[in-house]
Amino acid sequence: PAVSAAPSGSLTQNPAALIQPTDLNLEEAPDLDLTRQACAGGDPVACYNLGVMFDHGAGGVAIDDAQARAWYEQACTMGELSGCSNLAAMLVDGEGGPAQPGKARKLLEKACDAKLGKGCFGLGMLYDDGKGVVLDDVKARELYSKACGMGELNGCTMLGIMYILA
Repeated sequence: PAVSAAPSGSLTQNPAALIQPTDLNLEEAPDLDLTRQACAGGDPVACYNLGVMFDHGAGGVAIDDAQARAWYEQACTMGELSGCSNLAAMLVDGEGGPAQPGKARKLLEKACDAKLGKGCFGLGMLYDDGKGVVLDDVKARELYSKACGMGELNGCTMLGIMYILA
């Protein structure tokens, strides 16, 4: 997942009131125990952040794909669409468990339909690569364009590449 800088000091003090999931700073990750408590208390963003921590080794946590996948799945089940998108990315190639490209497609469709740019981008990648779907450059281009229109720069990049290679 894409991560960027977070406001100084904001994460380690209050993981139950975390900033947007895409803003989790890997060097300034929230406290693991407090974040687990927040997730157990029903905070889907905290569950997502646990996924990021295990996915990228943030906050001194060892990288563990199975743990990351489980936390993303919990966040997704709780309605955090970034969790759905990141879970889908792991499901495509079987990171942390068996590959499930069909399930990945459904999760990305859900995220894209809810106007999450990275969901549309991920779905475009599936159609571009023919993973779990029939290879379809036209559909991929449409999804990259949709993602780009939502501010997902990776979608803009892939759209540009497709036009250059066409």
